Amino acid sequence: MLPTDPSQKFRESAHFINYFLCGYKAILGNNSPLVLVDGKKPTGMKILIDSVVPAAAGLSSSSAFTVCAAITTMHANGLNEQIDQSTLAELTIKAERMAGTACGGMDQTISIMGKFNTAKLIDFIPKLKATDVKVPDNVSLVVANSLTPSAKILTVGTRYNKRVVECRFGVAILAIKTGLAQDFDNIPFTTFYELQKALGKSFEEMVGLVKKHLKSGGYTLQMLQREGGVADPFAFMSSSIPHLTEVMNKNAAFYVYERAYHVFGEAKRVHQFKAICDEEGLDADDRAKKLGDLMNASHVSCDMLYDCSSKNLNELVKLAKESGALGARLTGAGWGGCCVALVKKDQMTEFISKTMNYYEKERPPGEQLWVTDDLNRYIFGTSIGSGACIFNPKFSVWNA
Repeated sequence: MLPTDPSQKFRESAHFINYFLCGYKAILGNNSPLVLVDGKKPTGMKILIDSVVPAAAGLSSSSAFTVCAAITTMHANGLNEQIDQSTLAELTIKAERMAGTACGGMDQTISIMGKFNTAKLIDFIPKLKATDVKVPDNVSLVVANSLTPSAKILTVGTRYNKRVVECRFGVAILAIKTGLAQDFDNIPFTTFYELQKALGKSFEEMVGLVKKHLKSGGYTLQMLQREGGVADPFAFMSSSIPHLTEVMNKNAAFYVYERAYHVFGEAKRVHQFKAICDEEGLDADDRAKKLGDLMNASHVSCDMLYDCSSKNLNELVKLAKESGALGARLTGAGWGGCCVALVKKDQMTEFISKTMNYYEKERPPGEQLWVTDDLNRYIFGTSIGSGACIFNPKFSVWNA
C-alpha cells in the first residue's frame, strides 16, 4: 500500500514500484504544472497491474509502466482534458529520470503517441514531435528474447548512465575543437543534435569532425582535464545526470570517439529508414532489403562502437539472419534483453521455427538458458499497435 502523497520518497532498492511513482509524480509531483485546486487531495486508487512484457528485456517495460501510471493518475483525478500528448510525454520523461536512469524519451513518447499500423520518427528539438512513417506491408518485426536480462538501474555506473556521460564529453570536446566553447565550464549544448545544428553540418560532416578531433581508445581523467581546461571535467554535467558519482568512481576510461561515431551514424540510419519507406516506386522486395541492411548496420554499430550488445544477443542476431531475417538488431538499452528481426510476412512461420534452435540447443554447463515449455513467450511476431488508452466500463475509449 502506498500513500497518496505525491512528495513521498522512492524506494531505496531497485524496486519496480518506483516506476509507478514516476508516473504518479509526473502528474501530481512538485515539478508538474498540474495542481489540484481548492485544496483537493489526490484521489485514492485500487490498482491491478498485469503484463506479459518481460522485465529488463529491452521492451520498454519501465517506460510503459511509467506512462500507464501517469495516465491512470490523470484519469482518477479528472485531469484528462488539461494536458496534451506532448506535455504528457515530456512529464513522464522527466519523471522517469528520477528513478535513476539518464533515459532519453523515445520509449515514453511512443507509448503515448503510438498509432496503429504506423511507425513514428521522433524528434525532441526544437520541440517534441512524432512524424508518421508508413512501414512496408510485406514485412513484420519478430521479437526474440535472449533470456539475458539487463536491468538498467543496477548497472547505471558502468553501462547506461556511463554512455550518457561519454556522449556529453563528446559534445563538449567537439564544441571546444570547433570554436563554439572555450572550456567545459562554458558548453552551450547538451546533445549532439544541438551541436550539429549550431555547426550547420550534415551527418557525414559530423563523422568527419569526430574522426578529426576525437581520439579512439578511451580518455582517462587526466586527458579529459586537459581537453576541458578544468580540474573537474565532470562538474559541468553534475546537475543533469543521475548517479554521476558512481560513473566517475567505477570507470578509468571513457570512450568518447566510439560513442560519438555511433550516434551520428545511427541518426543517419534513422532518417535513411524513413526515406526508404517514403520513396515512391521502389519495389517492395528492394525496399525491405534496404531496411534490413540498415538494421544489420545498426546492430554492428551498437556492438562495436556503443558496446551495448552481449554474447547471447550477438548469437541470437546471427541466428536470426541465418534463419531468413532481412535484418536484425538489439532493441532497448542492450547488454541483454531482446532483438528484433525484420521478416517477410510469408516467411514468418518458417523463420520462427528455425530461430527456436536458440532455445532448444544444448549449451555448456553454466551457460544453460532458463527455458519453459511455452516457447511462444520468447519469440513472436508483432504488429504496430496504438498508444496508451483508457477503457471505461462501457467499453468506450479515451486515447492519451
